[in-house]
Amino acid sequence: MRRTLPIMLVAIGFGLLFWVVDASWDYIYFAQDLREIIYSQPLTFWDSLILNVPRDEIYNRTAFMLACLLGGMVVAVYVRRLQATADALRHREADLANAQRLANLGNWTWYPKTDQFTWSPNLFEIFDRDPALGPYSPGQFAEYIHEDDRERYLDVVSRAAAGEAKYVTMEYRMHCHDGTIRHHQTIAQVDRDDRGQAIRVFGTTQDITSRRRDAERIRESERTWRSLMHSIQAGVAVHRADTTLVNCNTRLCQYLGLSEQQMLGRDTTGSTWALYREDESEMPAEEYPVNRVRATRQPIRNMILGATPERPEGMRWLLVNADPVFDSDGELSEIIVTSTDVTDRRKSDEQRRELEAQIQHAQKLESLGVLAGGIAHDFNNLLVGILGNADLALTELSPVSPARESVQQIEISARRAADLCRQMLAYSGKGRFVIEPIDLSEVVEEMGHMLTVAISKNVVLKYNLPDDLPAVMADATQIRQVVMNLITNASEAIGDRSGVISVSTNAMECTQECLDEAYAAEDLSPGMYVALEVSDTGCGMDAETLAKLFDPFYTTKFTGRGLGLAAVLGIIRGHGGAIKVDGEPGRGSTFTVLLPASAESAVCRPAQNDADDAWQGKGTILLADDEETIRAVGKRMLEHLGFDVLTATDGRQALDILDEHRRRITAVILDLTMPRLSGEEAFRELRQRKIDVPAIMSSGYNEQEVAERFLGKGMAGFIHKPYQIHQLQAVLRDVIDGDTPATNG
Repeated sequence: MRRTLPIMLVAIGFGLLFWVVDASWDYIYFAQDLREIIYSQPLTFWDSLILNVPRDEIYNRTAFMLACLLGGMVVAVYVRRLQATADALRHREADLANAQRLANLGNWTWYPKTDQFTWSPNLFEIFDRDPALGPYSPGQFAEYIHEDDRERYLDVVSRAAAGEAKYVTMEYRMHCHDGTIRHHQTIAQVDRDDRGQAIRVFGTTQDITSRRRDAERIRESERTWRSLMHSIQAGVAVHRADTTLVNCNTRLCQYLGLSEQQMLGRDTTGSTWALYREDESEMPAEEYPVNRVRATRQPIRNMILGATPERPEGMRWLLVNADPVFDSDGELSEIIVTSTDVTDRRKSDEQRRELEAQIQHAQKLESLGVLAGGIAHDFNNLLVGILGNADLALTELSPVSPARESVQQIEISARRAADLCRQMLAYSGKGRFVIEPIDLSEVVEEMGHMLTVAISKNVVLKYNLPDDLPAVMADATQIRQVVMNLITNASEAIGDRSGVISVSTNAMECTQECLDEAYAAEDLSPGMYVALEVSDTGCGMDAETLAKLFDPFYTTKFTGRGLGLAAVLGIIRGHGGAIKVDGEPGRGSTFTVLLPASAESAVCRPAQNDADDAWQGKGTILLADDEETIRAVGKRMLEHLGFDVLTATDGRQALDILDEHRRRITAVILDLTMPRLSGEEAFRELRQRKIDVPAIMSSGYNEQEVAERFLGKGMAGFIHKPYQIHQLQAVLRDVIDGDTPATNG
């Protein structure tokens, strides 16, 4: 309206101007006529005016004026419409340009006959070309097409120019000036003349690089997701909110015996699946994991259920977890269910419980073994004092002294206590083994008199000991302990009644099944074993007794009698063997010890001769031990053997004394375990200082273990606790007078 009003006013102004000019000329003619009338005839002014102005002239002038006004208005309206159309066209062109820019799109037109190419402004940006250079020609454009796409592009252009196609759609890659490669999509239409020749090709080109990259990322993400899903060692199922299965992995298909095609599309609302509770009762549909998550919108954790797959193996047991997935509006969109096949675990529940019981038993034995080893170590230290003082008393007492018998009884009791310590050390795995090839029949035969004394007078011992047995690698002392414990146990099972104990040895080929039925060391292999079998006609054992037979301190008697069969088991396992037990209530029991056969020949180890009572030492001995009792009795024993004695409470003090009295010290006896500085550490530092003094280690633990620690390091000798004067004398004589390291136990 603001533009129309000025135009209308201009038109009206022109009309009034024409009317005034025309009227002015009429007024001049009217004035002349008036003068003529006034002077010739007496007419009034108005009469002459009316008479001299023609009526048609008045109408014509009025019509002309009105026509001018109307024409001005029409021109004004037409001009306004032209301006509005031009404004709308400009707005549409601007909107089109903005839309193309936002869509990374441009339009073009090509006239094949003149090879004229026109572009919209946005194409210059898409093709990375300076607008001042104008559009490419089709031939120039082809040079920037990627080599792998160029031939296809030229083929499409040639077919479009020939008018062979009405519509053209293609994607291609293009090299840009900045060195990058962009993906473009072109859609075109071909206009043809009456002869079918192309006269115009027009279309659009869009930069789809971002779209292609996004699509590739999506495809890569999908490939990664599917690869991950199928590599998971658990079944995975993805359900829509209506419980329809839309995705699953290979593992789940294997669980249920179906292909992926058979799985997809199934749902859990009907009777498609047959599921069972952990107690094997059928599970109602509302309890199915997917249905529960759909109803409660809460996850499910560690549900065990049974499924009846379409496979001959029958029911599979699955450990199931289910999780809801919500969209941005908080609505349930998916339900993801993961499952693990626990069928084999359920089938082996009994084995698992047995294994757990064995583990608990082993842990109990291990903890008690640590306790037993610690007690034995401390007990050995006490026995050194008891046996040492008893030995010293016997040397000082007259053979006819009434106190001599009492001291001898003290010595015997102390030796029995030392045997108990050896059992405890064997049970703890730190027994002092001297491994050598031995003949099991010969060991049992040598114990005949001792076994007869150990059993009840109502019991008869029967032997079956062949001479041609393979040797076994074992510690003879420990094997004697095993035989004694088994015979004693058999005698107690018979009690005061008359009975028979049969002891036999033989060689046998053991299978893996046979070894699995025994209490055995780890990793035993099938093969040739030498068996020691002890049978009795006693009361036998029920299942409960058999289960607890090797527990420490377990006994069927009113009071316990020590480690007993637990020590036997420890010794057998320490030798890499096994022990089997058979028994029924009222029908006696049979214990079978299995030891691996050795290819070596058995040797007869002569008993170690006692030291020569007349041998006396000279010089100074340094005795280092943290136990005051051992230092006191050890000093007296060494002085009895003719030595001067220096004592130390730990390894650090022993080194200080060595520094001070190096020239006068003949040998040093170091306790293996001492505070501040142990015997091993003191020995190492002694060698670093190049102090050339013979060092003897003293310990209640395994001699072999100690020897391995000091192998090749120059340890002069070893003496096992508890020791007596003649044992200490033998070790010192070998160290001082001999050329090889000495041991005594």
